[in-house]
Amino acid sequence: MIRRYLMTLRVGLMVADGVVAAGVFLGAAIVRFQDDGGGVRGIWRALHIEPWLLAVIFAVLWVGVLWVSGLYQLRARWRVWTEIRDLARATVLVVAISLSALFLLNFTAISRLYLVYLFIAVPTVTLAGRLLLRAAF
Repeated sequence: MIRRYLMTLRVGLMVADGVVAAGVFLGAAIVRFQDDGGGVRGIWRALHIEPWLLAVIFAVLWVGVLWVSGLYQLRARWRVWTEIRDLARATVLVVAISLSALFLLNFTAISRLYLVYLFIAVPTVTLAGRLLLRAAF
């Protein structure tokens, strides 16, 4: 029965991961920049870019790297450590791409603490969701 809806399940996982990544991106911004004098919007005004646009770009990057890493192939991963390892590899790739893009675009106003929050929270929330899905099945 599940084989019939395999593509739908994959697309659903990709959409869920994208929404979670964008939500964590914006949530980390709120947590990091809420105490600053300029507020959450101050850092984005300095970069001359909308935060929701960066959140969408980051979500597409996150889902793309998870897809390239094979995390949407619904083969059986018998051990949780295999899932953690694959997710850690994908996270390292996202960190490398993101930091390279920030360097090339000369976005020096981005807070390093914000990036630490982001790159810890996104894989943690993604792993928690996958573990909950594993427990549900």
